Amino acid sequence: MIRIFFILILIAFNSLGLKSQNDCFYISSILVDACGTPEGPNEMLRLQLGSEPLDWTTMTIDFPNNNFLGICQNEITEQKVEALNSTIDACGIFIEPEDEFLPANADVLIITSVDFDPSAHDYSGLIDTIYVLFQCAGNTSGHFANWVNNCNENNGFRTTTVTFANGCTDVATYNRCFLTNQ
Repeated sequence: MIRIFFILILIAFNSLGLKSQNDCFYISSILVDACGTPEGPNEMLRLQLGSEPLDWTTMTIDFPNNNFLGICQNEITEQKVEALNSTIDACGIFIEPEDEFLPANADVLIITSVDFDPSAHDYSGLIDTIYVLFQCAGNTSGHFANWVNNCNENNGFRTTTVTFANGCTDVATYNRCFLTNQ
């Protein structure tokens, strides 16, 4: 009886046009302690999209530190993607979206600044297709928080929220106290 009730609730939920989180996307990883100097522009956030394309122009990000400055695509980002691709020895590739949509099931890398240093990272063994988005310039101090000495575990939590205008959202939380001292 309980199983039938749950299935009916699920059918009713789906018939309202609401999507489960797995149909939208999820935050698969965050590069908190990034390589490169300054560190802030080299931080990254990775998304795995679900079964439908998403309009990246409607995406907002609530970072634990500093404001989201929007996504920029220009000659600078094109050069950064070319620099990344020139170091790949395997069959992978980085792609900037050609229009406003990220394709269904895409792997997406959000780099926290167009001031990102491609030479600070090694993607030589990349075997996947990754769509890359760059946050606009203007923030060099970073969006995440690294390990800190004498960290209070109760105050170490940092949360990032990514939201698209269609209602798709995901939240990732980490505790900076549990990171490795680099």
